[in-house]
Amino acid sequence: MSNVIRAVFDGTSRSVVTESQYMWAKGQILLIEGLDLPTAFRVYFSNKKKGKGVATPVMGEYNICSIPDEFFEKNKNIIAWVMVVGEDHREIEYDIEIPIISTDKTGNDGETSEQINIVDQAITALNDAISALNEATERIEGAVVKIDTLAFSINNVGELEYSYEEGSEV
Repeated sequence: MSNVIRAVFDGTSRSVVTESQYMWAKGQILLIEGLDLPTAFRVYFSNKKKGKGVATPVMGEYNICSIPDEFFEKNKNIIAWVMVVGEDHREIEYDIEIPIISTDKTGNDGETSEQINIVDQAITALNDAISALNEATERIEGAVVKIDTLAFSINNVGELEYSYEEGSEV
């Protein structure tokens, strides 16, 4: 299943990093393997390595739980803490990190954040060029108005000189 993210523990570590997932992925399920887990336990999800997380109860023999979709909407890795109560009644924590790869909102094109940044830079440069072209057009239009005004004035001076030579009133 493509919506299953496998967290495979090797029995020696309390931390594991899964395969990278695309940002905006929805309906993902976390499958926890390699741990001797009780029938019921909790998994906390967050986009931060420390602090509070959103608790998801896990019940049943398959060690699977749904990952809340909102954690795929941030361009940050997802951190999951598996919390179980040991035989000595103390909580034991296992850490799972799910790396997130940035994409557009559809999540289907697989663009990296570097590709998205290049496109954003190109759009910004194009918008800047259009603004510069609009400013140049306004300056040219202003210059054309000045030239027309000057030509009209020169034309009028010529008529005045002609009229003066003929002896008519100005």
